[in-house]
Amino acid sequence: MNMLNKKVEIQKGRAVITETKEIELADGEGIQELRRKLKTELGDIVRSVKSLKERADEIKKILEEIERQEKEQPIKEGQ
Repeated sequence: MNMLNKKVEIQKGRAVITETKEIELADGEGIQELRRKLKTELGDIVRSVKSLKERADEIKKILEEIERQEKEQPIKEGQ
């Protein structure tokens, strides 16, 4: 038997929602559902990390270009 419990608390002006799901280990269908959900979540995380890494690389290149330009032509204070 699968059980789902949700708890909502108000903390420092925010709603904190805690969800707990219990899956009976003898329930093969519940285990398969959990496995699918975890694999999907893992895939989402991997895609997110790849996207963040690409953005980090873009930012590094922009910062390197800014530094290169500053060395070539220093910006005067007050401009």
